[in-house]
Amino acid sequence: MTLRTVLTGAFLALLAVTQPQAAEHVTKTHALSLTGEPKYPPAFTRLDYVNPDAPKGGELRRAARGGFDSLNPFIIKGN
Repeated sequence: MTLRTVLTGAFLALLAVTQPQAAEHVTKTHALSLTGEPKYPPAFTRLDYVNPDAPKGGELRRAARGGFDSLNPFIIKGN
């Protein structure tokens, strides 16, 4: 018997013996916060820094360098 077989058997036996314990205290929330309560309520419509009256539409121009034949998955075009 190899050491790997013995350790695997011991691990499986340990799993069979131990029983998962039920969580005594579970808190359900709509958001997580590192410090205190979450900033936004459960049904918020927009973030504070978003302007709902901002102009819509427009054009986005991006610069491109090099060729398009690449294995880079983030390029826009390629063969």
